[in-house]
This record gives sequence, C-alpha cells and structure tokens, in this order.
Amino acid sequence: MNTDLIELRDKYIEVEISGGNFHRGILIDFGLDIIVLFDGRNNTFLYIPFVHIQQLKEKIHFTILLQRNQLVLTQSPIVKY
Repeated sequence: MNTDLIELRDKYIEVEISGGNFHRGILIDFGLDIIVLFDGRNNTFLYIPFVHIQQLKEKIHFTILLQRNQLVLTQSPIVKY
C-alpha cells in the first residue's frame, strides 16, 4: 500500500473510514500505520490510522461555470497548503 501512497502524496484524496464516514483532503504524509490528511475547508490535519481505512482514492475537483449562457466544466486547481 505504501508504494500506492507515494503516488498520491500531495494530491486531493477521499478516504472512507469505518462506519461509512468519508474525509477529503490533501494527503500530506504517511507512516507505517497512519496517514496525515489536510482538510482545507476547516484548515485542520486529520491523522487516520490504517486500521480504520476502508477505501482510499484520488479525487479530481471540477467546477461548473456559466459563461455566455453555457455551462462549462473545468478542472479546478488544487491549492496546496
């Protein structure tokens, strides 16, 4: 799993933990038994033990804009900490 996490470092991810709870944020770092996630909405860091992680995947931000009476779907830039 750690080789997969190296590719996800500094990317926006979604983590499902036990109980069906979801957390989204930037994967800051990880260790042998924990990941560190930065939640930009609340400006908080989440320390999540691997034992609680059910699923982890990269998420891509999209923004829908109204330009000249047309909807335009664009990929939003990820703001790093």
